[in-house]
Amino acid sequence: MRNALAHAPTKQRSAVVAMLRTIFAQETAAEAIAQRDVVADALREKQPKLGALMNASSARLCSRPTTNGPSLDAT
Repeated sequence: MRNALAHAPTKQRSAVVAMLRTIFAQETAAEAIAQRDVVADALREKQPKLGALMNASSARLCSRPTTNGPSLDAT
């Protein structure tokens, strides 16, 4: 997900960010996965590379920490 904006056109980056934020706003992992599928389908229509990146990131999304503190991935 970190490289998602690299695959989005400059003019559409704010829309892509807004869509990606909806995934991480979900309360449970199951809801996040369902929302990821919705977002990936929507992005895949206009941005095939971004949709493929979303599919590849599904395993990492399921294992994300549930706390709001800093993650080890961010360092």
